[in-house]
Amino acid sequence: MTERTRTAHLDLLKRIKAALMRDGAVCADDADLVADIDCAIGSIDPVSANDAERLEVGNYLTLSTTHVSWPTTLKIDEWMTQDPCDRPVSIADTTYGWLLCTRPSSFQEQSEIPADLAAVLTFAQQMGCDYLILDRDACASERLPCFEW
Repeated sequence: MTERTRTAHLDLLKRIKAALMRDGAVCADDADLVADIDCAIGSIDPVSANDAERLEVGNYLTLSTTHVSWPTTLKIDEWMTQDPCDRPVSIADTTYGWLLCTRPSSFQEQSEIPADLAAVLTFAQQMGCDYLILDRDACASERLPCFEW
């Protein structure tokens, strides 16, 4: 990982954590996500980790937002207006996409997750990733459908 990439990933994780901790409090449903973000921050930059005792490290996959359809992006934007505890998936907004937890235990109501998003989450799970970052500037995979929007 280049220094530029490391810095960008570290900044992204810190912004996501800050978004989840509005008013300094964490929704109970997002507590594991925040703890995992702390671990990810610690794995990228051990000096900035909040809790040196959290040694669990997770994996994430970054994919292009073109792997979800326009209607799905609108649904995600709708979820972002809801309280984090009321969203069907653990998700955080980023400047150019979203961070999602791929663990099925983080899903509130699977029937509300559009099929194209479910496919991308499953793909990330099958690659052993705990998190999925959908980013407009990320690479697309030939193993997943792409949508024009």
